[in-house]
Amino acid sequence: MATLDYQNQEEVMLVIQHLSRLVSEGGSATANAIELGVVEGIGLLEGKTAVVSETEQFPATRLANATIVIALAMLTKNLLLDVYSLTEE
Repeated sequence: MATLDYQNQEEVMLVIQHLSRLVSEGGSATANAIELGVVEGIGLLEGKTAVVSETEQFPATRLANATIVIALAMLTKNLLLDVYSLTEE
């Protein structure tokens, strides 16, 4: 997304808006899961479970992948804001 040849500023702003929504909605849930999640043991995450609460458990690799997606969305959004000299407002 950062390297696409945008024809006008509205296209860039639309991409930034969608990335902001992804970060705000998915980012808070992911941050909460990271903060509360416990992964037992050390080493590779494969086959391990992240325990967020008694009722919320999921594969640890899913939490790691979600973290990477949110981080990439934030980096791409900030890069577009910087390259096109835009503000978030």
